[in-house]
Amino acid sequence: FLFWGRFRRAESDANGSLRFATDSPRPFHAIWGYLQVASVLDAGAGDAVGWAPGHPHFAFPRRGRPNVVYTARRALSFRDSRAGWGVFRWHERLRLTRPDSGTAGTWQLPAFFDPGGGVSVTYLLDRDLWTLDGDLVSVRVVGQKQELVVSEHPSVTRWACDLVCRSETWAP
Repeated sequence: FLFWGRFRRAESDANGSLRFATDSPRPFHAIWGYLQVASVLDAGAGDAVGWAPGHPHFAFPRRGRPNVVYTARRALSFRDSRAGWGVFRWHERLRLTRPDSGTAGTWQLPAFFDPGGGVSVTYLLDRDLWTLDGDLVSVRVVGQKQELVVSEHPSVTRWACDLVCRSETWAP
């Protein structure tokens, strides 16, 4: 899993309080973390773990279906010196929003994400959302999206593994 969210650059003011940076008026989407799955637990079917009894999925197992919890590997399968989960320190390579875009929902990705090359992304199946431009492709992420699933493709896998391995983490 690669986790992404909406961000805006922040800074400390003269009193040490955090505020949005005045020279950063626009929010943007960026990848903030990763998790490689070790196990899949179905809290709705009664699966539980002793170390997370207060987790919302386990505390309220009848909250609806699916009610699934993914646990992380201790170490990545492709680089055992790195934890199976982490939160990234900011770096420009983690940005999804195209730098010159007026909206957070216009993303710029490597060209191999283009649907014409055999990759599909849930909720972004309409070909009109995509614009191929050399080594990059732009896609308009319309509406609020919580999760996107990318079809399996060797180039996407290499890109994700490289992104995780090259990015510094805050934790663990």
